Amino acid sequence: HVSRARAFAALGRRGRALRILNKALEFQSDSAAALIARGDTHLEMNDTVAALRDFQAAHELEPTADAPAIGMAIAMLHMDRVEAAEKLLFGVLGRHPRNTEARVQLSSAFSRPGGHDEALSMLDAVLKEGADHAVAHEFRARTLWSRKDTSAALETLMRAIALDPMSVSAGLMLASLARQLGDPTAESSAYDRLLQLYRGEVEILNQVAIYMSEHG
Repeated sequence: HVSRARAFAALGRRGRALRILNKALEFQSDSAAALIARGDTHLEMNDTVAALRDFQAAHELEPTADAPAIGMAIAMLHMDRVEAAEKLLFGVLGRHPRNTEARVQLSSAFSRPGGHDEALSMLDAVLKEGADHAVAHEFRARTLWSRKDTSAALETLMRAIALDPMSVSAGLMLASLARQLGDPTAESSAYDRLLQLYRGEVEILNQVAIYMSEHG
């Protein structure tokens, strides 16, 4: 059930993924894997509270596992609970210093004002080990953008999108970067790509529409 749900989520069919995981957890409520997958899906649907609840439940079942702790940290970063998120991520890295996901998410915490150089250094180290990490490229682009290095941010973001064309967050960021660069054609193209990519997926189309109304 978990792999099937994740396949649907990867295609943007988050509602279908959520229904599969809810059903799986009805039969086996102590499945940490299903709880983590449902937490990830809730995060993608911007339901941070539900995501954190799922990750916490998985963490109670597997207190030394990395995935629930990283999931909790991601949810906490969305809630601006940066110190709590950092504590969890440092805990993961204390057990497994080379954990890629923990380092990438920690870079997000570091990329807050004043920590851009540290965030970039961490992301560069991750990408040196494996240049095909789409989220690391996206986070690097966001950090460069925060430093007002728009051209470098755009180049890095295009690499992220090439690796993961389905990323909604990267697609929306591309539209915003194009707007900042004064390129309305590229901005419109970025939105159109997402609207075509997720045609029929109401939840994502609504997300894009809201973003367009707020940033248009």
